[in-house]
Amino acid sequence: MTKTIFTFLIINVCFVSFLEAQTPRVHYQNGITAFEKGDFSTSVAYFDKAIEEKADYGDAYLERGRSKANLKFFTSALNDISKAVELDPKNKEYYRVRAAINQISGRHSDALEDYDQIIGLDPKDIEAYQGIAEVYKYMEDYRSAYKVYTDLLEIEPNNIQTYFARSSISFQLKNYQGAIDDCTKVLEIDPENVNAFFNRGKFWFVVKRLDEAKSDFSKVIVKNDQDAEAYYFRGLVYQNMGGDDNLKKACEDWIAAKSLGIAEAGGLLDQNCK
Repeated sequence: MTKTIFTFLIINVCFVSFLEAQTPRVHYQNGITAFEKGDFSTSVAYFDKAIEEKADYGDAYLERGRSKANLKFFTSALNDISKAVELDPKNKEYYRVRAAINQISGRHSDALEDYDQIIGLDPKDIEAYQGIAEVYKYMEDYRSAYKVYTDLLEIEPNNIQTYFARSSISFQLKNYQGAIDDCTKVLEIDPENVNAFFNRGKFWFVVKRLDEAKSDFSKVIVKNDQDAEAYYFRGLVYQNMGGDDNLKKACEDWIAAKSLGIAEAGGLLDQNCK
């Protein structure tokens, strides 16, 4: 009988110790659940408990920082993420979250430093390069953003989204041929890419290459005869080509665009298609 009681006590003590060891993790999981529900104040409280019981819980600092950021307590949030970085200075995700919070709170230089830290740890981290480019775009430093996208294409030469992003930067820099070339590169990679035809059509229109613009917008319409914007812009192309026949075609396109929801097409019809 004594042996049985003794065995039970050992098992009971071990079970209690196991629960105590798991408590920070339980608080952490409860915090994650509250965060996913959008209850950020409650998630902060759970992460507080996890950190009280495990002072070196880097992920708890990270998530508490994210929760505080959603409550717009940016300075406190950044302090938490910095503590996580201090605990694990080689964790890319800690820098990534801190960069995002720095960016949304207007600390652009600090965000760039965090993305640089990530690239220092992993020179091929695509997301970090994209983050740097986004910061430069927000700062309207388009030349720096263009360089970052160019560097990124050296790492991933067939990344369609990077070509699209760089083409929009080229447009901001009035490098219209560069924008056209990037769309053309997309079509070499993906010959059926409707967005590339549409964007290139707009760029052709800007540089007054009207036949090329008409061709690209027509290809969009062939692939999707419900694309209102393609009709609208092709109508502008026809109008600029001049002549009664082209104006008639422009009016037909604007009628289609208006029927598909482009309100501005109505104004062009009133002005040009009596």
